[in-house]
Amino acid sequence: MSRDALDDMYTARYADKVADPEEARMRADYDRAADLWRSSLDAETEHDMDLLIEQADQVSGRWSQRDDEYGQAWRDLEEIHQDWKRAPDTMGRLHDQVIHDRAQGWDVMVPMTWRHMQQGRELTGHGSWTDSLATTSADSARYTPEFPPPVFGRTTDRTADSGQPVSALAGLGGNAFGAAAERDGAER
Repeated sequence: MSRDALDDMYTARYADKVADPEEARMRADYDRAADLWRSSLDAETEHDMDLLIEQADQVSGRWSQRDDEYGQAWRDLEEIHQDWKRAPDTMGRLHDQVIHDRAQGWDVMVPMTWRHMQQGRELTGHGSWTDSLATTSADSARYTPEFPPPVFGRTTDRTADSGQPVSALAGLGGNAFGAAAERDGAER
């Protein structure tokens, strides 16, 4: 396979997933570097392994050494990818919780970090990239219109001037959680 075909393969994976062309290039390069590192583990000789690692490090260095938002994004993606490798169950629960929260009207993760979650998940084989805002399959089985999922930290009858839901504790002042817990019989 030619170098151009290889570039097209990686670039094509992210061209439709990311609107920003520079971010798409960063994600394609990250995928490329990850494949090189994985391939180095199966190299037939130590020399071949060293060449693959050197190529991966060159790709990585172009991004990780940058002092801009894409350099930071690369470093964050590396961390999230490692988290998917080290603790896939925890990351899976976090992923599902973000989808659940979004379905409830909470956008708890900045879009770049969400895309890192998607890419790390996909690269480690724990799922495919999705922007689905639907509830998880476990939630779908558990919740029905008669028994909706619980709503945490907001109510649908209180809205800010913007029309957005606000916290049920909004306007209660200082230690609203402590006061609510005390009122409900909990000790501080």
